[in-house]
Amino acid sequence: MIRLGDKARTAILQSTVKELPAGADLNVLCNQTKNLTGQLLTTIGQQAHKSAVQETIKEKKKKSTNNGY
Repeated sequence: MIRLGDKARTAILQSTVKELPAGADLNVLCNQTKNLTGQLLTTIGQQAHKSAVQETIKEKKKKSTNNGY
């Protein structure tokens, strides 16, 4: 396994996690993922983004249903 440097890990996370949840700190996230490969970091970021989009869609559907649309 090739270990990533802090700059590479930060770059991967920044490119896949476009918007972090309120209170999230990219530096903390980088420190917590020191042993992960670049491929795994990319996959985690993509899945997090996908989950956030799906949750937003659910919330919008729920609001439109509650508003009678």
